[in-house]
Amino acid sequence: MVRPPRSPRLRLRTGDAREVLATLPTGRSDVVVRDVFDGDATPPHVTTTEFVEDVRRVLRPGGVYLANCADRPPLHRLRAEVATFREVFGDAVAVVAEPALLRSRRYGNFVLAGIAPVEDERTEGTQDPLADLGSAALERALRSLSVPARIVHGPDTKALAGSTRPLRDPMA
Repeated sequence: MVRPPRSPRLRLRTGDAREVLATLPTGRSDVVVRDVFDGDATPPHVTTTEFVEDVRRVLRPGGVYLANCADRPPLHRLRAEVATFREVFGDAVAVVAEPALLRSRRYGNFVLAGIAPVEDERTEGTQDPLADLGSAALERALRSLSVPARIVHGPDTKALAGSTRPLRDPMA
C-alpha cells in the first residue's frame, strides 16, 4: 500500500465521507474536498443540504468546500448541487468548468466551491474572500489553462440553479 506524503498541516481521512465528516471538530478546517464517485455519479448521501451543512460546520471562517460534480446535459445533477450549495453558503458559491460544459453541450466534470462566511470581528479589515471569485486575474488564469475553464460565481449561480430545489436527506 502506498501511503500519501505526511505534512503537519495536511490531514487526509479515509472512510465513508459522511461518517468521517461527522467526527471532525467544528470550525477547524481550512478546506474540505469531496471527490467521491460510484460509477459516474456521486453517492446521494454526500450531496444533500444536511451533508453540506455539516461541511460548513467544520470549516473555519473563510474556509472553502470544493466538490467534484460529474454531469451530462441537461445538467440536472449540477443544478441540484448548486441549489444545495446556495442553500448553505448563499452567494458565496462558484462553479468552474469548461465553457462547453456550462453550455450543457456534453458530459464532464464541474468543480463547485462554497466559502464559509467571515463573521469574526477579529478578521475585520481583511480582504473579502468572495472578492477573488470575480477577479479579472482569476478569470484570466482559468482561460489560460491547458483546458480553458470559466467561473460562474455569486448571484449568477442562482440563475444556473434555476428553479431546482436543494437536495435533502430522505425522511427517516
